[in-house]
Amino acid sequence: MGKDTLNTKVNIQAGTQSVRRTTQILKMVAKNNDRGIKLSEIVRKVTLPTATVHRLLSALFIEGFIDFDSVSKRYYIGNELYSIGVEAEKFAIKRKYRFCLERISDHLRVPVYLIVRTGYDSQCIDYVEGITPFRAVSSGIGIRTALGFGAASLAYLSFLDNKEIDSVLKANKLRYKKYHNITVTKIKKLIKETRERGYVYSKGFHYEGIDGVAVPVYNEQGVVSAAISVSYLSNRIDLNKSKKVAEFIKSEIDLIN
Repeated sequence: MGKDTLNTKVNIQAGTQSVRRTTQILKMVAKNNDRGIKLSEIVRKVTLPTATVHRLLSALFIEGFIDFDSVSKRYYIGNELYSIGVEAEKFAIKRKYRFCLERISDHLRVPVYLIVRTGYDSQCIDYVEGITPFRAVSSGIGIRTALGFGAASLAYLSFLDNKEIDSVLKANKLRYKKYHNITVTKIKKLIKETRERGYVYSKGFHYEGIDGVAVPVYNEQGVVSAAISVSYLSNRIDLNKSKKVAEFIKSEIDLIN
């Protein structure tokens, strides 16, 4: 075995060991995230030298994967790790409902959208075009709007608990004005109508000339995790048809769940 090959093998082994130790520490912090965990506790549980643990914790802190409370001297999971978790959840939802979107689009022959929540925004994470050559969400996948604007976004917001709805409306109050000068009062009225109806029927309110029907998607805990909407040209749908469309979308979601 040549010297260069031996050195490469040693470097790979050292890198693997470093990754293993880092993930071991991350798991320990995550497991104790409710109360936080001190350096001495981590050292005792992972059976590594204090200097090694401190070095790895410092690197994780710099990258945003953990936080450190200088008062309590405890470590917590950082925002960057939460962000990775959020993106992983989005991917899982997209993968789970992709076939559902295709079935809805094939049957109704219209564009179908899947949105999730990102902070106080809604974000389109998947889209099936259908045969109708238009888009209500003009920028397509990845576009974010204030939660509550757009049929799917309103469906998501409407079926959150009241405390969470109030929090979103307070945060987005000024942002709503750039969407056709919508007010919180108007959003509250739409939420009330949506809850009474059981789904969103947007009659050209969000996008001129385009009507939308949307329903929420719930996770295993019964909490809203996404919403699915379809778009029609305004002359192709009315209230009676919207009810049938919503029932069909719900039935397709039920097949997946």
